Amino acid sequence: MVMMKFFHGNYALGQAVAQLCSTVPDVTVFGTASSFKHEAIKDSVTHLFDRNSDYVQEVKKISADGVDIVLDCLCGENTGKGLGLLKPLGTYILYGSSNMVTGETKSFFSFAKSWWQVEKVNPIKLYEENKVMAGFSLLNLLFKQGRSGLINNVMDKLITLYNEKKIKPRVDSLWALEETLPEMYTE
Repeated sequence: MVMMKFFHGNYALGQAVAQLCSTVPDVTVFGTASSFKHEAIKDSVTHLFDRNSDYVQEVKKISADGVDIVLDCLCGENTGKGLGLLKPLGTYILYGSSNMVTGETKSFFSFAKSWWQVEKVNPIKLYEENKVMAGFSLLNLLFKQGRSGLINNVMDKLITLYNEKKIKPRVDSLWALEETLPEMYTE
């Protein structure tokens, strides 16, 4: 069972991840999103909850033991909830941090405020509860860690899934390349 948190502004990425989850046999996908997004994403998940509700209790009613994976693209004050939903040997994967930078400008102060509000993770508690926390940054994997061969292999698999009509990308919005890459990758 997978718990997902959908992007605040651009939820197409969350839908893409949900589609990929659906290619795995016998997977149940729980999702959280703001209520105004529910109509657009309801078909992407098995169970959908308002991100401002007590979704932890609702998920526990359906899956008393919790979930195997939490996929989080937000990184915010709900990190603790996600970790609390994991089964023993479950994995929490942070693959974005859209809650860390808010507003039009990416100021240090907005980042610092968001960072301070995120519940800090205790490695000893992860150890005692047999839980795993991981991160995934595609940009770092490509540009800082030199893993383009791995990414090419994954892209080949995604194209195969697309050609087999197992996934169907959804265009939510269009962005200029300069708007998508942080300055450190475009210099």
